[in-house]
Amino acid sequence: MDPFIVIILLVALLILLFIIIRGYIRAGNHKESTDSYDDSQPTIDCYWNTIERVPVKADLQLTYKDSKGRTTDRPVSISGYDGSAYLKGFCNLRNSNRTFRIDRILNAIDTETGEKIDNVPDHLLDKYRQSPEYAVSTVFKKHLDIIKVLFYVSKVDGQLQVAERKIIYQTIRSIAKNKELTDANIGKFLKKLKVPNLQKFKTAFGRVCKKQPKQTIQLYYTAKKIVATQKMIHANEAEALEYMKKRMKKEKIWQQKKKQG
Repeated sequence: MDPFIVIILLVALLILLFIIIRGYIRAGNHKESTDSYDDSQPTIDCYWNTIERVPVKADLQLTYKDSKGRTTDRPVSISGYDGSAYLKGFCNLRNSNRTFRIDRILNAIDTETGEKIDNVPDHLLDKYRQSPEYAVSTVFKKHLDIIKVLFYVSKVDGQLQVAERKIIYQTIRSIAKNKELTDANIGKFLKKLKVPNLQKFKTAFGRVCKKQPKQTIQLYYTAKKIVATQKMIHANEAEALEYMKKRMKKEKIWQQKKKQG
């Protein structure tokens, strides 16, 4: 037989073997990745990255029925709930992050309390509402404009000093009326906040003047306190304080304060 033909046949045989082996490997991986979800892992990651999940933390013992009808008992450290049908957590049985369909959970126990859970979504939401993360999240949503103003003033010189950060943390604790909120709790949310530009700072302060006039003067003095943490006043800081004074005068905030006094 022609040596060239032999080489072609050998190459074809090797390619065929490669395709068969790769098929077995993919089948094995697919079986492992779908025991807690009906789709591939990339789709799961894409899903959790595009929704606003409830960042609840809970350790649960789940009896779970997968898409193949197989039932397993598995300890899971929950890290997220989509507010509807799915949970995300680290599965200690599979030693990896997994997504679980709530309607396939046959039984659930909170391993921290030993409580048998009848309604998993309600249990997780109650747990989240009692957490420091929920308290901070509520403050940021309700008083976002105040936080934006202070964040702008503290960062307008290009840096956020430790002393400035502490003033912001203390202000947030005061607004929340919750002294148990830690710097770490607040810091996580502050890191996610984009530094406003000058126009957004002015817009935020304008809304505070109109909607929360009683807090406006205190906000101004807190901003001055932030600026005073450094020996030199940056031109942008001076501009911000001057705008706040003029806007309060325009909204007659000072006059309201004198009448109340």
